[in-house]
Amino acid sequence: MEHAHREALIALLAHHALHISHLPALNDIILQHENILSAVYRKKPLFYKMLFKYFRFYTASAIFSIYYCQPTPSLKFAKALITRQHKSISINTLNSLFTLLSVSGRIDIYRQPDNSGDYFYRPTESVKQEISDLIASLLIPWQGSSQKPPVFLPADISARLPQFFKRYGDFIFQQITLVGILPECSLFIEKDAGHMIMLILYTESIRQDCARILISPRKIARYSHVSRSHVDGVLKAAQDAGYLSVENNLFITLSGTFIALFRRYFSLYLAQILYAFDLLPET
Repeated sequence: MEHAHREALIALLAHHALHISHLPALNDIILQHENILSAVYRKKPLFYKMLFKYFRFYTASAIFSIYYCQPTPSLKFAKALITRQHKSISINTLNSLFTLLSVSGRIDIYRQPDNSGDYFYRPTESVKQEISDLIASLLIPWQGSSQKPPVFLPADISARLPQFFKRYGDFIFQQITLVGILPECSLFIEKDAGHMIMLILYTESIRQDCARILISPRKIARYSHVSRSHVDGVLKAAQDAGYLSVENNLFITLSGTFIALFRRYFSLYLAQILYAFDLLPET
C-alpha cells in the first residue's frame, strides 16, 4: 500500500511538472524566480550557498516537515526518522545541521517541564520568513502567469506554512526526492550553490536569446558566492557529461540536453510547491 501511494504521488508530480514545462510563460516565470531569489540570496549568501546543496536542502525540509506533521517532535525523534529513511545522511551531518540552525537563530531548542530528558525544537520567526521568501520566489511568478486572481500574497505565506509542510511532508515521508526522480540534475544541485549555478546559466540564455552565452566562470562564482575553482569543477563535470562547453573562459554554449534538463528540474521543483499548497498547475 505504501509503495502504491509513493508511486502514485511520483506519477502525479511528474504529470504536473510536464504541464508546467509546456507553459508558454515558463521562461517568464523562471526569470522572475531568478530576480526574486537572487535578491534573497544576496542578503545571506554564506547560508544559502550551503543550503543550496540538495541533500542539505532536503534535510532541512525534512526537519521542518517533521515539526509541522508530528506533535511536538523531539530532536531524538527527528534525527532517528531522517537517518532511518536516508542511510546516506550520517548522524554527524545531521547534528551539524541542527547546530547551525540553532546557533544562527533559525530554530529554538528547549526542554519541556514534564520531560526533562528530551530536547525539542521549533522554528523561529526569522526562519519562517526565510522559508516564505524561498516559496514566494516560485509561487509569486507562477501566480503572475495566470489570468486568475492571486491565491496568495507574499505576506500570506508565513501563516500558511503549517498547511504547506503537512502536504510537503508527503514527499519527505515517502522518500521522494528530486534527484531520485531526475538523477541527472545531481551533477549540479548536489554541489554548493548548485541551483544558482544552473539558474544563471539558463536565465542568461534567455536574456541573450542564444545558447552560446557571454559569461565567465568568474561572473558565475561572484553571482553564486562560491570560489572560482568550485565553479570550474562544476563546469568541467557538466562539459564532460555533454551539458555545455566552455570557450576561453568567456563563452559557454549550453546544449539542448542542458536546456531540457533545467526546464524539467524547475518544473518538478515548482510542482512540489503547488502540490504542498494543494494547487493545480493549470493557469
